[in-house]
Amino acid sequence: MDPFTDTDFEKPIVGIASGHSTMNPCNAGIGGLAARAEAALREAGAMPQTFGFATVTDGISMGTDGMKFSLVSREVIADSIETAVQSQCMDGFLAISGQTIAEVLAGVPDTPPQGQDVIRPFERPMYQQGHLAILKGNLSPEGCVAKITGLKNPVITGPARVYDSEDAVMATILADRISPGDVVVIRYEGPKGGPGMREMLAPTSALIGKGLGESVGLITDGRFSGGTWGMVVGHVAPEACEGGVIALIEEGDSVTIDARKLLIQLNVEDAEIERRRVAWTRPAPKYTRGVLHKFARLVSTASKGAVTDGD
Repeated sequence: MDPFTDTDFEKPIVGIASGHSTMNPCNAGIGGLAARAEAALREAGAMPQTFGFATVTDGISMGTDGMKFSLVSREVIADSIETAVQSQCMDGFLAISGQTIAEVLAGVPDTPPQGQDVIRPFERPMYQQGHLAILKGNLSPEGCVAKITGLKNPVITGPARVYDSEDAVMATILADRISPGDVVVIRYEGPKGGPGMREMLAPTSALIGKGLGESVGLITDGRFSGGTWGMVVGHVAPEACEGGVIALIEEGDSVTIDARKLLIQLNVEDAEIERRRVAWTRPAPKYTRGVLHKFARLVSTASKGAVTDGD
């Protein structure tokens, strides 16, 4: 670290938040990039100050309790940057120009430029529909997300197979106790219930491995990974821990996923759902101290981004 001279205190102090870490290949090269950013800032007349923050490696934590910290790390990173910048009275932050969004975008045309086929105009999309669909219904009145890429038939109605954690369902899938036509329900994996809203890559991959990717539905108040494929619906809100309808599903109930109609439905009479709601009790917190406990207390519903500083 180069020492400050008297004239350096007259320069703008600009922070560089570096995610350098030797825990994973994704972050191992960031130290060199941060050093180049420091040099560029000095050349521009600023005084750079580099600081670090925690990182989570999904490839290592996937399928374990470690994945509960992945979403949490988003808040930890944002809070760490805010703490460093505000406590050290920094004048700026790398990649923040000081302009408004309107000023930054002032020179960007309303339509894609001619002579290229990377960014297409709205009237000429590459596909007629996107790879995601937002479904709503009595099972998820706030909405949930279906991944429909490559599915021949994004519609299924079948009996619910209900599990209160990712770990519980894995044993069932690997034991060949899930059948074509089933709709697997993985709950209490939401932002509060997990806590941390784990990605369900392990069970969805296991279903693919068993040849059930096209014939079994899966719904969860957890997340799914970018690598997930199949009849998968995540981000169900309200989540089970908050008394959402996903908490009231019983083994064998008829459940419909219909990405064409943007519908997710528990095919049970309203009176029966209300009877179950009255009988439902919130489970005890899985963590009573530490960062996961604090996250579970503060986090919002997934439909509002699962953030910790919302209303």
